[in-house]
Amino acid sequence: MRDRWFPGVGGGPSHRVDLLERLPLPVLALVAAASGAVGPPAVFDAWRRLLGAPSEPGPGGGELLLSGALAIVVVLAVRDRALPVPRVLGEWLYLERAAAAVVWRPLMALARSLARFDDQVVDGAVRSVPRAGMATPRPPDRPFSRACC
Repeated sequence: MRDRWFPGVGGGPSHRVDLLERLPLPVLALVAAASGAVGPPAVFDAWRRLLGAPSEPGPGGGELLLSGALAIVVVLAVRDRALPVPRVLGEWLYLERAAAAVVWRPLMALARSLARFDDQVVDGAVRSVPRAGMATPRPPDRPFSRACC
């Protein structure tokens, strides 16, 4: 299979579409086709009754034909072409930058702060317990408190 549109360095295709990437496509196409089968008026009437919405408008035959024809035309038009990457999509609408700025950096700062707190306060308290135990005065031995032998 040829390289397809995928944002990469320089805005061109960055890798070939492998088998594992193509594997879910037949399942998705089958689900889309099954969902599209609800569109014809005879089937859509039963679907409306099943959903309890008998007054909802459904698609007409002309709308279904136009939609199907448009889908076929688009698939045939882009089937053998590498699609140019729109500039704004080259960075995936800057979602990765936004996620890094809004989620990742604050979480990493919080994690560093909590780690510092753990190292300095919690760990310090844990280490001081044995020292405090050793520093407490022990009661003097009383006579006859030990078993003799």
